[in-house]
Amino acid sequence: MLWRENRATSRGKRSNFQRMKRDIRTSPLLATSRLLLSIAAALLPACGALLGVDADRPLGQDAGDALDAQDVDSAERSDGASGVCSEAQKRCQALCVSVSDPQHGCGAASCNPCSIAHGSPACVANACAVGQCATGYNDCNASAADGCETDTSNDPAHCGGCGTPCGASLVCSSGACIASCPTGTSTCNRACVDTTKDANHCGSCDHPCPTANGVATCVASQCKLACNDGFHAVGEACVSDYGSISAGADHACRIKTDGTIVCWGWDGNSALKAPTGIFQQIAAGNYHTCAIRQDGSMACWGQDLYGETSMPAGAYRQVSAGDGYTCGILQDGHVVCKGYDGHGESSPPTDTFQQISCGFDHSCGVHPDGTVACWGYNFSGELSPPPGTFQQVAAGNNHSCGLHPDSTVVCWGNDGFGELSPPTPNFLQVSAGAGYVCGVKPDATLACWGRNDVSQASPPPGNFQQVSAGLDFACALRQDGSPTCWGNPSDGQAPANPP
Repeated sequence: MLWRENRATSRGKRSNFQRMKRDIRTSPLLATSRLLLSIAAALLPACGALLGVDADRPLGQDAGDALDAQDVDSAERSDGASGVCSEAQKRCQALCVSVSDPQHGCGAASCNPCSIAHGSPACVANACAVGQCATGYNDCNASAADGCETDTSNDPAHCGGCGTPCGASLVCSSGACIASCPTGTSTCNRACVDTTKDANHCGSCDHPCPTANGVATCVASQCKLACNDGFHAVGEACVSDYGSISAGADHACRIKTDGTIVCWGWDGNSALKAPTGIFQQIAAGNYHTCAIRQDGSMACWGQDLYGETSMPAGAYRQVSAGDGYTCGILQDGHVVCKGYDGHGESSPPTDTFQQISCGFDHSCGVHPDGTVACWGYNFSGELSPPPGTFQQVAAGNNHSCGLHPDSTVVCWGNDGFGELSPPTPNFLQVSAGAGYVCGVKPDATLACWGRNDVSQASPPPGNFQQVSAGLDFACALRQDGSPTCWGNPSDGQAPANPP
């Protein structure tokens, strides 16, 4: 999704330098070129006017930035043929739904359903919150990001209630500290659990049932899923009814409705060689891609110059891929990154996040309270988000955009192509690319603004679920789940009807 100026010529002259572009991609001097890029940054604007090279550094967008607006259920229109929603409703893909119904997202902007692990969701201050925890569970860290995360029936640190630890020689069973586990239970991390029905240890210790996009239970040592509206179960994963899509530098990938992955475009560094299996979310970086499997583990493939495809083991909720680096949100809401860290782009804050977006060499994320934090290279003020609360953020090359709870979009950072000036104020989801931005409007049509030298900001007509802006092309999923792309087609990355 991202692209460095030193890996090719400007977009206007790209067709004359395709061979040079691929030579540079595999050059052992690439690491040195990053140092030269920093030195050249101060000289680039002046030199650009003489050499015909734009000073704006291209970048793209991943599918982790398009988590919102993938869900549409069969809600009835409240207004008959007029199509006008009441004040207490919002429009989700041309349907009027309640602004305070967590099954359709909280607030005026989000249409993505709230999901609370081991509990039921509620809307508080236009944000998803814990409504009620299931019996035996509690929200001990007071964060909706991981829901009712603590099993107080068998957690030795919170046995019977939050903040009530067992002694070092004791185990926790049914909310009480005892010397040893009773017959019929297993000792898992000093907890007495029944692996035939414990969703955190289903079938064996440390085998949790996935909770992304649904509610999981363990029945007879098997995970059973009740997926949110707009999602369906495939194996042990709740997969979007429409799939998901992510555009990179010159390749794109999507998760199909059966949970498998297909990619197209340039196959350098085996960028199109997606692994087999069932996946929940996907993010295309410059020349690598990462996706989250049904069990929360992550798989990455493609270029690995800086360790960007070697993410730590763990259970992840979301992934975003940038230029030579990758960031993921763990189930507890903390972010881990791997890869190039020349400007701090792989050094996230220690806070918890509910959504993140990797850009060129900066990233931004939304905290559980809706505030935004950014880290990495501050080339044009892209690390300085405006105050207020947000429900989604999208990092571009050296600009970013965010959606407020009232569905209005605001952008900050570089404005070399008008990328900070959306043509209309309201969107359901946005994706920031290389000097341009695309978004899904409340009526489900697309709008793009900013750089448009290869028609990357000229989307097709129709109604859509999700959009992803890449380097100089973009892709989107229609309401029926079919994909389409537009923009620069030079490497086969922008067909009108991709696989």
